[in-house]
Amino acid sequence: MPAPPYPGDAATPPRILPANTPTGVYDAPKPATPTTTPPTVKTCSQWAQYGRRFGWPESEIATLTVIMGRESGCQPEAIGDRGASRGLLQLHCPTWVEPSKYWPTGWANAHGFNVTCNDLHNPDTNLAIGFLIWAGGEGSGGGWWNWTTYTP
Repeated sequence: MPAPPYPGDAATPPRILPANTPTGVYDAPKPATPTTTPPTVKTCSQWAQYGRRFGWPESEIATLTVIMGRESGCQPEAIGDRGASRGLLQLHCPTWVEPSKYWPTGWANAHGFNVTCNDLHNPDTNLAIGFLIWAGGEGSGGGWWNWTTYTP
């Protein structure tokens, strides 16, 4: 069943559990690629509401809005940290995408996302992986502490 068009949450789209996601963790849907983001999504609050289709709960939408604003100015093509962070949530490629000592195929790949750093500019991919990081996917620790712009 395709997700309802934005804006309009007439129905909650089904969630797809990425490979290797530990049980007991929010299930983040893996985006189909390539995707076309609705042209009506232009503001931080619209991006945050759009994120609901990837599992972001209503209780976190206000914080998600602030974090995206601080991290990227809500610009999907944003690049920060001297090229190391990408997209709406400024996901750090060396931590979440590139192979490492602890994640030989990369954290995202080990959690069912076959992506490169450039794929983090895709809002669907960025919001879905960001949700899995926030929700506590194995090895992420979970929560907003993964974003340095978060202040409780």
